[in-house]
Amino acid sequence: MPIPMQTCKKRLGALWFGAAGILTFMMIFQSMGQIYGDKLSEAWGWFLPTLMPTLSLMCATFIADAGGRTTTAVAEGDPFMFWLTASLSLAYLLMIALTLLWQPIASVSPLELMKQANLWMGLFQGLVSGSLGVFFLKARR
Repeated sequence: MPIPMQTCKKRLGALWFGAAGILTFMMIFQSMGQIYGDKLSEAWGWFLPTLMPTLSLMCATFIADAGGRTTTAVAEGDPFMFWLTASLSLAYLLMIALTLLWQPIASVSPLELMKQANLWMGLFQGLVSGSLGVFFLKARR
């Protein structure tokens, strides 16, 4: 059964912006706690690209919708694509959280853990970006 596209976008937006807020506060607290020492810029250089491209895509879509330039009010989202996108998004956001939370018990430095995490997160970031792009740009009438 199709889901109204506006509902799908709002749910995905709530997931991404809510998780991004929590993750950002985690990074701020870690930064204030001197977890990254004199390599603070490198830590934020890892963190921001993990979230900002996707948040920017979503924000642009929401702004376009608010400006009346799209027809998503009457469009329907494909339920399979919605759940695939939501599941990939959740898995990716959990990977970011685990990378931040694992740092105190990791056998490597926090920055080394972040570099290692890029190996598997790059794959998921591509899948998430692709599914979000397809989902947000295509809608069934």
